[in-house]
Amino acid sequence: MAVWHRPAPAGREKMEHESDNGERYGKKLLNIGFGSVIHVDKIVIITPYKSSPVRRYKEEMAGRKKLIDLTQGRKTRSLVITTSDQVILSAVGVETLIQRLEDKQ
Repeated sequence: MAVWHRPAPAGREKMEHESDNGERYGKKLLNIGFGSVIHVDKIVIITPYKSSPVRRYKEEMAGRKKLIDLTQGRKTRSLVITTSDQVILSAVGVETLIQRLEDKQ
């Protein structure tokens, strides 16, 4: 999996947790579908997109312009809430996301 990160500013030394190629977040990024990743420290909740309260919450956050749809037109299977109060829709199921999180640890 390719990981994008900002290049280090000129003159900054490599931090002790960085690899030689500068990759700092490889073990802390979770693939949530179609090449999109999220830092695991930013995840508050991963929930199935089935119940009415979850769907109402999604609509409320869409009205506040805090909704990110990463399904690419496919069926929404999970909803991820972040520490910055963003709501992310994913076409990847909750069980798959949890398994990917467990594989990271």
